[in-house]
Amino acid sequence: GVVNVGIWPYYWYLLVDTFLPNSAPSHLAYPLWLFEWGLLTLKITLDSAINGALSIISSFSMWSLLDDDTAEMWQSKLEKRFMQTWMMDWSVWPLYNVLCFTVLPLRMRPLTSGIASMLWNGFMSHQSQSVSP
Repeated sequence: GVVNVGIWPYYWYLLVDTFLPNSAPSHLAYPLWLFEWGLLTLKITLDSAINGALSIISSFSMWSLLDDDTAEMWQSKLEKRFMQTWMMDWSVWPLYNVLCFTVLPLRMRPLTSGIASMLWNGFMSHQSQSVSP
């Protein structure tokens, strides 16, 4: 949990901001706002595609280890619930990320991500533990 919602988000956002800065270069020939909204869209897409998928897999793996699941049970859990959970990720986190990448300074993102993640992990715990028909 500490790695998933504490350490990892800080380095993830640092990596994203290092390679995709928040502001456009001033020498661009087209509108700066268009470039900046394009960057925001790319950041949000990368966050849900990469960070979202890795977080779901690592959380399901952690809960499977804690439940003493076999490798087959872990694989079955991922096959049955990963896509549903990932689609929910795509419907929840982009809104948070718009705020995160436009309003929140880098130093505040781990704290706010931790709070949002606490709520999200409640949902993920439910997904991981729910009984399938």
